[in-house]
Amino acid sequence: MKRITIILVLSFFWNLNCATFQVTSFKENHGDKTAQLRPVKDKNNNKCALIKINTNLKYINFISNQIVKSGNFSENQYKIYVEEGIKNITLKKIGYDLLDYTFPQKIKAGIVYTLNLDKNEFGNNGFNPEGFDIEGYDRDGYDKNGYNKEGFNREGFSRDGFDRDGYDKTGFNREGFNREGYTKEGINSFLIPEQSQNKKKYDPAGYDKDGYDKDGYDRDGYDKYGFDKDGYGREGYDKDGYNLYGFDRNNFNKYGYDKYGYDHSGFDQQGFSKDGYDKKGYDRQDYDRDGFNKDGYDRYGYDVYGYDKRGYNIDGYNPNKPIKMCLSVESAFPLGKFEDNSGEGYGIFLKTFYSLNGYSSVSLKVGYSYFTTSRNVPDDWTVNYMQSPLMLGYRIKFTNNMFTEGELGVNWIGAVIENKLENAVYVSYSQGIGYKYHDLEFAVGFNSIFSNIEKGAYQAVIGLGYYIY
Repeated sequence: MKRITIILVLSFFWNLNCATFQVTSFKENHGDKTAQLRPVKDKNNNKCALIKINTNLKYINFISNQIVKSGNFSENQYKIYVEEGIKNITLKKIGYDLLDYTFPQKIKAGIVYTLNLDKNEFGNNGFNPEGFDIEGYDRDGYDKNGYNKEGFNREGFSRDGFDRDGYDKTGFNREGFNREGYTKEGINSFLIPEQSQNKKKYDPAGYDKDGYDKDGYDRDGYDKYGFDKDGYGREGYDKDGYNLYGFDRNNFNKYGYDKYGYDHSGFDQQGFSKDGYDKKGYDRQDYDRDGFNKDGYDRYGYDVYGYDKRGYNIDGYNPNKPIKMCLSVESAFPLGKFEDNSGEGYGIFLKTFYSLNGYSSVSLKVGYSYFTTSRNVPDDWTVNYMQSPLMLGYRIKFTNNMFTEGELGVNWIGAVIENKLENAVYVSYSQGIGYKYHDLEFAVGFNSIFSNIEKGAYQAVIGLGYYIY
């Protein structure tokens, strides 16, 4: 029972000295479209809200059963994706009181909010973990050096060693006399030195009646102006106001910078503040606090409306340029009945797209392929195959880069047999998938040909394309 009581008492005092979180502001960020352009969805497939928490405090745990995704601490910021309608969130960190923060407004889906978080190191009782209040004094009223606001220590002596009556620990005042008016050598303070038995200007300790030696320094080593032989005063500062380490009373050096390298305005020599931003609000990579550079584009190259410098959004859609053209080379591998007569083929194709929106488009494809070998023909024959399709297609994206596509049209098939052209046109369709990266795309699929004669002939296709317009 005694052990439990001790643990409870220690826990009580630990909690008293814990720092606390302080939310300085919370607002909706109207200009940030991150939650719309790169959405994270909850279990019901609804868009989440994004809360950007700006702080320099690391290792904070955010607790709520409505948190969908929590990002790592990066560039003095946490990114938390939450469900729509969340009302509060709990913040937890070692050495800090728990903070159960209630949002001051309704949290909406697809909206970005900014929460600025700071530290209140003085806890609930007004004292920091070291036991000092905001003025630097402990519960007994003494600072880290053991002096109270009047400048006296717990024994009642000032920094220069004298009590409130002006006497040091040995009982002598600054002039070298005790409370009875005598020096250590027994000279009375009321006798003029020339009339005393000493009849010397300096006492046996080498000090005159004003308490200074022949060099002009008192018993503590200071001259009448309060400076020692090295030029420093009783508080440790020279005539220009700088201490031994080159800092003034406000902890700034002769060049105007503190020990961390920041000037009076809070900026370092490169012009950046403690949170990493210059006077115009840009970091060392030239991005502002909202993540946009001086040209108005974020780190991914998109502006606040989600469009890059060319006018395309993250889905590759430009409402002012709906038409795009892609030139591609393809390799075809005959299958089925087509494989019985021909080897692999190579071709070049031009495909024109018309974007319907950021996710889908229609296309028109034309081109020409030539097949290098022929099979199952008499040895003395020379046979070459070729094809030229005209296809209408529809493409839809299922990620930012991946797409699937279907095409329907006609395919002209030609065969040169002993220098004589034989040809026919067949109805054809194709199906494939691909990956697009900037102006390059890679696709695989198959092309099927149907007719009364060649039913069951088709080919596998691999293509690499480049957008020329």
